[in-house]
Amino acid sequence: MKVVRNLDLERYMGRWYEIACFPSRFQPKDGTNTRATYTLAADGAVKVLNETWTDGRRGHIEGTAYRADPASDEAKLKVKFYVPPFLPIFPVTGDYWVLHVDDAYQYALVGQPSLNYLWILCRQPHMDEDVYNQLVERAKEEGYDVSRLRKTAHPDPPPESEQTTGDRGVWWIKSLFGRILFSIDFYLVTRRNFAEAVQELAARLETCDYVAIAAQKTGAPTGWRHALLVDTPETAYLKARLAAESFQPLHFAICPFRIDAASPSTLVAYPYNFHLFPRDELQIGMPSYSFSCQSSYLSSMAHSGFDFNMCIYDGISYLSRVQESLAREKIFIPHVRQLSPTPSTSVADSVFMSRIKSRIEHWRKGYTKPSNTADGSLVSSLRQLILGGESYGSRPSFSIDVCSDRQVQLVLEAVNHISDDLVALVVPDKAGAARAVRVIFTSSTEDKNLLLMDIEKMEDEHNLKFRGFREVIDLLSSSQKPIISYNCLNDFTMIHSKFVGPLPPNLHEFMCSLRMVFSNVIDISHMWREIGPLRKAKNIQAALSYLQRQYFVPMDVEIPQQDSNNCITKSGENVLRITKLFAKLSYLLKISPNGQSHSGQKCHTVEEYSYIFYPSCMDEDSEDVKFANESDTTRSMRTDNVVLLWGFRETSVKELRSRLASLHHTFSKDFELKLLDNSCSALIFRSSDMAMELLREINSESPSLNNFFSEGLKAAGFEVYRKVCRLGLWDSDLAEALDGVSSEPSTSTLSGYGTSEIYWNTSLMLDLKEYLEC
Repeated sequence: MKVVRNLDLERYMGRWYEIACFPSRFQPKDGTNTRATYTLAADGAVKVLNETWTDGRRGHIEGTAYRADPASDEAKLKVKFYVPPFLPIFPVTGDYWVLHVDDAYQYALVGQPSLNYLWILCRQPHMDEDVYNQLVERAKEEGYDVSRLRKTAHPDPPPESEQTTGDRGVWWIKSLFGRILFSIDFYLVTRRNFAEAVQELAARLETCDYVAIAAQKTGAPTGWRHALLVDTPETAYLKARLAAESFQPLHFAICPFRIDAASPSTLVAYPYNFHLFPRDELQIGMPSYSFSCQSSYLSSMAHSGFDFNMCIYDGISYLSRVQESLAREKIFIPHVRQLSPTPSTSVADSVFMSRIKSRIEHWRKGYTKPSNTADGSLVSSLRQLILGGESYGSRPSFSIDVCSDRQVQLVLEAVNHISDDLVALVVPDKAGAARAVRVIFTSSTEDKNLLLMDIEKMEDEHNLKFRGFREVIDLLSSSQKPIISYNCLNDFTMIHSKFVGPLPPNLHEFMCSLRMVFSNVIDISHMWREIGPLRKAKNIQAALSYLQRQYFVPMDVEIPQQDSNNCITKSGENVLRITKLFAKLSYLLKISPNGQSHSGQKCHTVEEYSYIFYPSCMDEDSEDVKFANESDTTRSMRTDNVVLLWGFRETSVKELRSRLASLHHTFSKDFELKLLDNSCSALIFRSSDMAMELLREINSESPSLNNFFSEGLKAAGFEVYRKVCRLGLWDSDLAEALDGVSSEPSTSTLSGYGTSEIYWNTSLMLDLKEYLEC
């Protein structure tokens, strides 16, 4: 693309009015009086102020422009804006190429190498029509689709002064159903462009060091079914398995990224938005999909702008590895089979092979023998009919029926001996057994190579249909890149359930299976808890906001332009936050991909943080970031310190604690109380002896607990809760489930065996490395 050379930046400075442009998502459709003001800074950079008016209200955003290559004389600039403007943490960089400017610097044509954006600018709000047409022709010469140009109205020239009131950043953010969505180039992927996106993603993975992922599902566990403060790794896994088997993923955000080795403060990211929807893509009656949807969860997704129409009609289907194996038993396509070594041939084999060779040679001779040019098309058609051939596309072919794999091998061997211009395809029947071998004649070596490429492409497309989105999961697995996520236990049980196979019955088997698929999975919340004050952060947003305020960690996120859609889903927001947060934490914790810093100093590797998960025990949508003064009460406890209590009517911890103090002397001791749901609470005693004493007295129906029993209260040790989870009594209230299990004759209410460690805090840490000893 031809651009202006030796652009005089000083003359180019000042105010420019937008006369016409290509419509874009980040610019209001009804914006008027749109203009840009450029000011040259002392360091040679250009300060940019973009303004537009909508319904009389001014919107603006400020940025910086600089030469893409300071050593070049071409007018190729980069423009950087930080979004969202009210919390500028994501830099968005775009190209700004001056394609034409007149000698007087009164009008200009500005574009980008992608041909997706184009602006016609003028020093005045209006431009002479002849000049406008000349600039349009200039753009057309560069390959722009000028039919997309839309003129910008300038009905009432705004004040010349740079006002400070109005909506900051209208150009780069927009409100959709009350939620802010900022303009970042996400590659939107549906089944229409899935094959191309997979190829591009594979290339991105090669150049990146890490991959961040985030997902949106049709629901999430509620009540006592989500991870509680008293859960052990095993019970937390059982709950995550329930969620994975109950809900379905609708959206996956995947972001390969790398921290620039030459500039450690620069993060290069390639975010992708994958829309998914479970359907019988192969139309074979399997698998049958049945899943739960939470209306409140779906309403929240709709409120945030999630496109359910796109998801349902264009979402990518998927099969797990186990489901694919079952599907391949029902669908078979013709394929090229390699010739395998054959044992000694019998007399019958020799006779069969001789006859097949004779048939193929006779058929082939009819196509290799030069035809008489005087023969008409009728004669040629009769010759083909007599030879008994058919066609494979535009190429001659004919089929040989077979009734065993042995005969298939003999036919392949015969074809191999006759000529290199023949290609043999094995045609299976509905049961998968070979029923015929189709022999195809090619006119040249090039034609044969083209045919083999077409067959390979057809097989790849068919395989892509079988795997669907699992192709992406397999790419992530084979890349062996560390996977960075949040709330990993829930996300990766879902990934295993939908894309690998049925979830194992226990955590040990699950971790062994997961480790075979992903070598390193890092929960971002474990990393931020390595920094003292951040241990109390409730979610990604809180952790990122605190880092932004309290630590100076310069980090620019560069998102190169790609085929994109600017609408960001909740998982899209989270995946960008994860990449930004990971980069900052890596800087603070001195983590690098190869264990060495840019200066050669020894660093930590990300593997040190692998497979330590924090199931979420708090409100994911909490916006609270004021946690600096909260106490850090994390401490290790054993399950035999835990007593489950139910049968109470109180609705607050304070009321229940006051009531218990009057019922038994044990409740005057040092213990903590937490409501697990509206029917059950957990008592955590400092001493396991106190917990065991209480449970023994309850088990023996001690007279000292008459008041306790008369109030209808019941209690049991952790083992009863563990059994409830193992039995999967998820449909009941926790109190009802505990009551049913504890009343069984074989169940002891005491925590007599199998004690495990728990972490009594606002978060639950699961160090799963011990479960990787396969």
